[in-house]
Amino acid sequence: MRVQVLIVFLMMGLVPLYLFSIVITNAYESRLVSQRVDELQSYGTMISNLVVSSGYLVDHDSEEVREEVAQIAEIYQGRIILVDQNLRIIHDTYGLEDGKTVISTEVVKCFGGSDGKYINELGEYVQLTMPIVNSGKQSTDGVVIMSFSMKSLHMMADTVKRKVYIVLLILTILIVLGAVLYSTLLLIRLISASFIMFSSWSVRSSRSRHRSTRSLRAI
Repeated sequence: MRVQVLIVFLMMGLVPLYLFSIVITNAYESRLVSQRVDELQSYGTMISNLVVSSGYLVDHDSEEVREEVAQIAEIYQGRIILVDQNLRIIHDTYGLEDGKTVISTEVVKCFGGSDGKYINELGEYVQLTMPIVNSGKQSTDGVVIMSFSMKSLHMMADTVKRKVYIVLLILTILIVLGAVLYSTLLLIRLISASFIMFSSWSVRSSRSRHRSTRSLRAI
């Protein structure tokens, strides 16, 4: 009886607690990634405007664009690629793909008239592809591809998870102790109630036998 009560209280206390912790930690990690993507999108828009205003897609000569792109890539530990209308890479912060042609579904969609962003999760990296829109001509003059590491975000999420697990461990110990104590007290009450009922039954039985004996003697 005690074991059954203990198991019930543990299930009622621990299962919701662990499910809630999993939901919270996953939501926190997703929120971190979402915030980082929003930051990258704002920088992508800024780079797009700078590329258009400086005419970098035409003459490929703007120190301001190179410095800004290199600074953003360094801050976020990532890579930024600028692509012109001919699908040719005109700038790569890694310096590995300059002058090469890039063909990908996201890039083609950007040139197809879509002004949205395309996000791909590649292991520890997230790739953000955005069109470089010339608002004056109402046309897409190029594409900016931004690939950034999510390792730092995952490390932050892991740190939070470890703290949550420590709190869960403490709460688990408290819940187990509370469940053991409560089940023990409940068992004691049940035993006491059973003993009282048994004592009352014994007294009644004794009196009944005593009355029967007196009746037989009277006869």
